[in-house]
Amino acid sequence: MAFAKITEEALAELRARIGKSPSRKTPPFYTEINTDAARHFAHAMGDDNPLYCDPDYGPRTRWGIQLAPPCILYSTDNVCSGAIEGLPSIHAMYAGTNFMFHQPIRVGTKISTHSFLKELVEIPTKFAGRSIKQVYTTIFHDQHGVHLADADAWVFRTERDTARERTEQGGKYEQPDKETIHRFTVEELQAIALHYRNEKARGAQRLRWDEIHDGDRIPTLLRTH
Repeated sequence: MAFAKITEEALAELRARIGKSPSRKTPPFYTEINTDAARHFAHAMGDDNPLYCDPDYGPRTRWGIQLAPPCILYSTDNVCSGAIEGLPSIHAMYAGTNFMFHQPIRVGTKISTHSFLKELVEIPTKFAGRSIKQVYTTIFHDQHGVHLADADAWVFRTERDTARERTEQGGKYEQPDKETIHRFTVEELQAIALHYRNEKARGAQRLRWDEIHDGDRIPTLLRTH
């Protein structure tokens, strides 16, 4: 079975939608950021910051209220996480989102969004041949009309058959250099586990730049992936 190709007609139809909102959207996961949403989202991403997780902590900070992780906005509009339209049957690969935050996301915020197609950029690739970078902008406001953030999310549209043919020819992945592959020892894994067990959030215990001196050991957060 042959898949669709990126045609000039399909691209022209999609370009005509630049500046317009998607014609179909699914309901967001969150429309209001409450204390449970902030805590659940933070825990889901492995962040135990009390500013996000403890409703009694935030009011004692300069914010005066519990906050939510900024990227919780991913859950308030699916366009900023890669939902797109146009170019039917052309493969879509979500590639990333750039956020610009203007305000912290406070618990009690009701989110309203406006998304529109920003631009289409043609990018030649070695793997998939012709590729289209499809970019959407999402603007976030709260219930009082305060501008919270902007997000540009982009998806790459590629021809499935072209990519499959080049994969079959061995053009997708290069064989890794075995000398560059690190295999963790038991001791290294134990050290990583110990680091996680001893990790503590600084919270209100601020570490200022003028408190650091040459030779001091800076606290670190260990993240593996």
